[in-house]
Amino acid sequence: MRRTSLILGFTALAPLAILAATVTAGQLRKQSAEAVSRALTAARAVNARVDGELMADDAALQVLAGATLIQKKDWEGARLRFDRVMRHRPGWRDIRLIDRSTGRPIFSVRDGVVAPDAQGAGLVPQTWPDRSTIGNVAGAGHGCPCIAIDRRAGEDGTLPYVIEASIGLDKFQAILMREIAAADLRSESVSAIVDRQGRFLARSLDFRNRAGTPGSASLRQSIARASDGTYEGVTLEGLRNRSAFATSSFSGFSTHIAMPSARFSRLGAGSLGLTLAAVALALLVAMIAMRFAWLEQVRWRGDQQRLVQSQKMEALGRFASGVAHDFNNVLQVILNSLPGIERTSTDPATLRKASLIRQAAEKGAGLTAELLQFARDKPIDLERVELAPLLSDIEGLIVRVLGNDIALETSLAAPGLAIRTNRAALEMALLNLAGNARDAMPDGGKLRIAGRNSDKTGCVDLEICDTGTGMPEDVATRALDPFFTTKAVGKGTGLGLAQVHSLVLQSNGSIHIESSPGAGTTVRLVFPEA
Repeated sequence: MRRTSLILGFTALAPLAILAATVTAGQLRKQSAEAVSRALTAARAVNARVDGELMADDAALQVLAGATLIQKKDWEGARLRFDRVMRHRPGWRDIRLIDRSTGRPIFSVRDGVVAPDAQGAGLVPQTWPDRSTIGNVAGAGHGCPCIAIDRRAGEDGTLPYVIEASIGLDKFQAILMREIAAADLRSESVSAIVDRQGRFLARSLDFRNRAGTPGSASLRQSIARASDGTYEGVTLEGLRNRSAFATSSFSGFSTHIAMPSARFSRLGAGSLGLTLAAVALALLVAMIAMRFAWLEQVRWRGDQQRLVQSQKMEALGRFASGVAHDFNNVLQVILNSLPGIERTSTDPATLRKASLIRQAAEKGAGLTAELLQFARDKPIDLERVELAPLLSDIEGLIVRVLGNDIALETSLAAPGLAIRTNRAALEMALLNLAGNARDAMPDGGKLRIAGRNSDKTGCVDLEICDTGTGMPEDVATRALDPFFTTKAVGKGTGLGLAQVHSLVLQSNGSIHIESSPGAGTTVRLVFPEA
C-alpha cells in the first residue's frame, strides 16, 4: 500500500516538474534568441548612422562637383573652395581633382596644384563610376588608412574629371563605440565595421593597430555568403564567438558584433539539459505507470493462480489422505499376517514368497506414508540449522543414494553458515534431490552441493547442481507440481520436489530451478539466515 501511494504521488507531481523544466528550457532558448536579436538591431543601427554620414559626405561632393571653377579650369580657385568645404566635414583628410582619362591628380587640397604629368595616387580607382562610388579601405594618403568617395565633376557628370574625398576612419570608430554603448554591448562583445573586402573601418578592440587590416577568416566568409545573419567564428584575439552581422545596402559596409560562444553554450546546454530532463521524466513516469500496471496485473494473476493451486492442493490432499488410509489398512492386514505364515511354514518356496510379499507391502507402506505426509501438510518446527555439520552428517547417505559412478562435491563459502528451517525435513529434501540427480545421470557424473550468502539480504543459498541430462522448459516449470513425474511407471511418485517446495515455503524461503537439455540442472534453495 505504501509503495502504491508513493508511485501515485510521484506520477501526480511529475507533470508539474515536466512543465517547470519545459518552461525554463523555453526561457533559456528565448534568452539566447533575444541576445542575437539585440546584437542584430545594434548592428543595423550602426549601419544607419554610418550611411547617414556617408550620404552627407556624398552630398557635399555633389555640391563641389557642380562648381564652375572646375569648368573654367581655375585650379587654384577650385582648390581653395575645396579646402573651405573640407574644413566643415568631420573626418575628411584630403580632396583631389583627378583627370578621368589618365587617372592623374590635377590638384590636392593638402598638396596644392600638381604638375600635369604627375603620377596618380594609390587611392585612385581603376574604373570610374557613372556618378559616384564609395571605395574600400586604402592605406595611402595623408591621415590614412581611410576610404575614398568619388564623384564625377559637372552638373550632369559630363566633365572629364573626378572629385575624390579621402575620409579617415576615426568618425566610423566614434559611431561604433557610441552605438554599442547605447545597446549595452560594450562589455561582453567585440564589435567592428568592415568594408566590402572585410578590412576594418572601426573596431572596439585594438582599433589603432587593426584599422585597415583584414578581419578573421570567418568574418570574411560570412560577408561573402550573405548580407546579414549569424555565424560561428574566432576573433583575432582567439575568442570563440557567435557573431551577428548586418550589411548596408547603400555602402556595402557591414557591422559585426561577436558575443562569446560560452554564453550560448551555457544557455544551449541548459535548455537542452532541461528539455532532455523533461523528456526523460515523462518517459520515466510512463514507464513507472506501465510497470505499476504490469506488476498489478502480474500480482493479480499470481493471486489467482495461487488460489486455484491452493484449492487444487486441498482437494488433492483430501483425496490422497483417504486413499492412503484405506490402502494402509490393507497393507497392515498383509504385514500382520506374514509372521504367522513365516512361523508355521518350513517350505523354502513358501518362505521366499512370504519374503517378497513383505518387501512389496513395506514399499507400499512407505508410499502411503509419503501420501499421508503430503496430505497432512502439517506445519514444521523451525530451528537453527548449521550447514557444515548437516552436510557432514548426511554425506554418507547421499553417497549411497548416488552410487559409485557419481562423484559428490560439497562446499561452503563460509564455515559458520546457518539457516532457519527443520533439520530432519531438510535432510529428507537433500536425499530426494540426490535421488533425482542420480536418475538424471545414468552414465555417471558429478553432484555439487554448495552453500553461500544469497544476493537477497539476510538469506542463504543452498545449491544442488548435477551434470545430468537436464529438463526442457515445459518440464522444469511443472517440476514442483505434486504427482508430476517424467520417470517410468513405478520409478517415481512425483512427490519429492513437491515436499522440497513445501519445506522451503514453510521456512519462509523460495526455490528456483535452472535447467536445459544437456546442460544439467541446478536447484537453488533460498532460506532465511539464522
